Amino acid sequence: MDEINSAVLPRVSDLDIDPDVEHASVPSNESLPAVLDEADAEPAVPSGNSDNAAARKPTPAGMILDDIHSLTMLGQGSSGKVALIQMKKSRKLYACKTLRKEFVIGNDEQESVRRKKRILFMLGTEHKHPFLCHLVATFQTETRLYFVMEYFAGGDLLFHLQNSQFSTQQAMFYAAELCLALKYLHENGIIHRGVKADHVLLALDGHVKLAGFGCSKDDIWYGSTTTSFCGSLEFMAPEMLLDKAYSRSVDWWALGILLYQMLVAQSPFSGEDEDKIYDGILTSEPLYPIHMARDAVSILQQLLTRDPERRLGSGPTDAQEIMSHVWFERVDWEDIYNKRVTPPFLPTVESEMDTSNFDSAFTRQTPKLTPVESELTNKMQEEFRGFSFMANDI
Repeated sequence: MDEINSAVLPRVSDLDIDPDVEHASVPSNESLPAVLDEADAEPAVPSGNSDNAAARKPTPAGMILDDIHSLTMLGQGSSGKVALIQMKKSRKLYACKTLRKEFVIGNDEQESVRRKKRILFMLGTEHKHPFLCHLVATFQTETRLYFVMEYFAGGDLLFHLQNSQFSTQQAMFYAAELCLALKYLHENGIIHRGVKADHVLLALDGHVKLAGFGCSKDDIWYGSTTTSFCGSLEFMAPEMLLDKAYSRSVDWWALGILLYQMLVAQSPFSGEDEDKIYDGILTSEPLYPIHMARDAVSILQQLLTRDPERRLGSGPTDAQEIMSHVWFERVDWEDIYNKRVTPPFLPTVESEMDTSNFDSAFTRQTPKLTPVESELTNKMQEEFRGFSFMANDI
């Protein structure tokens, strides 16, 4: 079992590839709650203005770049950067993801961006789930799109996994809260498709906040399938890698990968390159430490079942299958949901500006916008009509 203790979990980017945006099979008897997008009347940003000019021009949602003070970088993915920002008037802190419009159009991601905004808008304006990271605002300039999200100074689980060994109690606590977050998403016809350690944030009260909705898809219910290739390789279910139609159970596979990482401190299917990781997911069996409890091995094996029809959580009761597993037998799910269970770990900060729980490779960078290579036409700008939104309490 020497291999079990030798790995360092890497920070990897999602493969934001979603060519199949219209290829979901959806039963007709269920639908999402109506999303009232009051920003639909927003005019597209006219071509010919610079970002500096746009910074002084309010969007219909009322936000301008001059209202924001960018403090530091928090992270960077395949499609954009995330910075810590502060509203100049309220002094509130938020996380802001920036996407270049030319990247979105060049990669044919317009529908993916609209879907992400639609999902986040619904999650933030309906019932706010305690374990989800919520949208605060979206706005745009001529060259960029901005997603303003809640900020949680506790950092992400990957940072803490790289710096400490999780106890079984800690892993169970986080897995339970994530199970309820995914349960809520699935009940609303949303698959996440991006569950991984760096998309799970920690609030200072020790509770998790699931973020990373860039690969999420709506109108997926029990019996629905889709074929989009999206997510991080290490967390992709076999059926996705094989380009087969898949269901919401891919989220339970990803939860199994994350739970294995939390319990064993390495990935179940690791490799020197992507080909070896790919082959491992399709053909290898995870190694389980000899000291691991039988119930823990059982839930991992059932979550990491390659046959999606036999995978834990694949049935009509979805999350209830995971919640009823013997490994969770001592968990009071109502107490978990209502945050009556004392978190096993509390992240610490010296001040509200302290970003020590984030990767210093990012936080030592000064936020700056990457130069844009080309000017968008008015027709291209029309793709982003109705994008802007602002919550009442920002």
